[in-house]
Amino acid sequence: MINEKEGFAIVTDDAGNQIKVQVIFGFEVEEYNKNYIVYTTESDSSSDEINVMISEFDKKTYEIKSIPEDEMNTVMEFYNNAKNIILNEN
Repeated sequence: MINEKEGFAIVTDDAGNQIKVQVIFGFEVEEYNKNYIVYTTESDSSSDEINVMISEFDKKTYEIKSIPEDEMNTVMEFYNNAKNIILNEN
């Protein structure tokens, strides 16, 4: 379940645990026909720096999965490009 107004989602991780995450943004890599989300679990952090994670994301089941090693470079390239666009717009 995603609460788009607040930017939070309840997702299921690889171990089957439901966790609340704050979604920063999502993107699709057409080459793999997969969706990915960039998120944090530190929604109440008062620090200027937060740890962000990227996972494969199934829009139908709200499951997040670890990114396979052979896809990591491409996913990181998409992430860095999106991050640069977002940061340069602000």
